[in-house]
Amino acid sequence: MDSELQPMARATDPFTSKQAARTVNKDRVRRKILHFLFENDGAFNAWEIAQGIEEKETSVSSQMHHLCDDGLAHEVGMAPSAETGKDRITYAHGPGPNWRGKQHRMPKVQTGPRKLKFKPFTEDEIVEMGKKAGKYADIFTTLLNFEIEARLRG
Repeated sequence: MDSELQPMARATDPFTSKQAARTVNKDRVRRKILHFLFENDGAFNAWEIAQGIEEKETSVSSQMHHLCDDGLAHEVGMAPSAETGKDRITYAHGPGPNWRGKQHRMPKVQTGPRKLKFKPFTEDEIVEMGKKAGKYADIFTTLLNFEIEARLRG
């Protein structure tokens, strides 16, 4: 089956979700989304687009990734939603500045809190930094902060 014709449901989704995915006319929804973005200047989240084209938000949000991959729309960033007040991804018409063609994936946009990878210092490492700093607490503090920043950068 052509990937464009496959239903937009995960293998792990319940049967009812797979049935619902089969009933969505993706081409019609995509055309409505593109028309909305083209006619309205600015950036909109999936809920705002859904309200503007009178479709379900799930029908809109499931198509945005494909429209972005095709360079027909792009992620602008995060903005508070008029619906909930929480930050949501916003989209605008046309390719984004980093789009390099359909064969290239769009760069991922950080949408949630960043998880820091941090390896705690060992006792020996702290003793060694203390020796380098000598009796001056300000030097030790500066050295420790520098080492923490270096570890956070990876």
